[in-house]
Amino acid sequence: MNYRLRPLFLIKVPPIHHSFTIYLCQPSIRNCYGYQNVSVLLFNTDSQTDERLDARDRIESYVVPGIKASWELVGNQLEGQRAVVGYQREEWAVPEIGEVYKLITPDEKISQFIRITSVSHSIETFTCNNGQEYVDFTRRKVEMEISAPLVTTFVGAPPVPGEPEEETSRIQETQIADTSRYYGIQPMSANITAGDLTVKAESVYAPLVPSAKVESPLLDQYGGYTGKTMVATSGSNRSISCRFVHISGNQSRTYLQRGALPGTLTLSLEGGTFEDNGAGSLLHKSGTNNYSKLTVDYDLGEINVWRASSYTTTTTNASYQPAVAITGTAISGAIPVSRSQAKIGGSITP
Repeated sequence: MNYRLRPLFLIKVPPIHHSFTIYLCQPSIRNCYGYQNVSVLLFNTDSQTDERLDARDRIESYVVPGIKASWELVGNQLEGQRAVVGYQREEWAVPEIGEVYKLITPDEKISQFIRITSVSHSIETFTCNNGQEYVDFTRRKVEMEISAPLVTTFVGAPPVPGEPEEETSRIQETQIADTSRYYGIQPMSANITAGDLTVKAESVYAPLVPSAKVESPLLDQYGGYTGKTMVATSGSNRSISCRFVHISGNQSRTYLQRGALPGTLTLSLEGGTFEDNGAGSLLHKSGTNNYSKLTVDYDLGEINVWRASSYTTTTTNASYQPAVAITGTAISGAIPVSRSQAKIGGSITP
């Protein structure tokens, strides 16, 4: 994700040969919406000589540190983590999605603002030694995903009833620094007619810094289009007997021991006959039907069933044609892009 800073030096110049005063001159963004990952904001640095680094620091300092946070780190939080774990007293407020905290290393040389994107918490029992005996106490454990990875390792400590004795990283709450005005553009979510006193916009928010968006890496992906095809490994069907095991609720599972060719699986289960439709579902064909849903993963040979009531651990008979999944070769090509096409809204015709 990239963002660019461009300085604008604006001056009010009246038309030549006209003697009138210009009382108001307001810059505006005419059109930017329509592109999900593109946004534009205007702001004033109150300086005509500042450099790019100064302007960047100004917009990135949209929050300022405040009081000590209501939670502590559980152990060391390592560089590169996209989540942090903390603990707090049960009666204290749980950190919320969207909140920003400042982490500071014990030597105060490195700090980082983190924004919470996901929160889960539970009440846990911890044990510590007070020098005479082991004491059990309960605290709320909080697991928080953050919008950007940690830039360094922040030192934590094992949970204790009071303040940690060893030196740990400090955590501070933040508050919005309302020192700058930002101007953007948003499309209307409803039509505007003459006489309206209110208007409805799609949103009043716009990202200030790249960390307002989350980038997740795609690992072990092919560079071009690929397709997976099930290919038969035998010219005849295979019949087996397999037993279901209970997973949870009404769900039970069994395995065919091999992959199955779509459209060839027949299952005899509790007096009923089910056949797959070639798209991953088993449909009732005859006999008794005690099930609300049956699915098959052809590649793994995995069958999952959901009984209408209770669950099953019965033995079933299955017939299918063995198969294996084959991934097609990725074939990619290149399309030259001209200067006129290399712009937002440019069209490319293969």
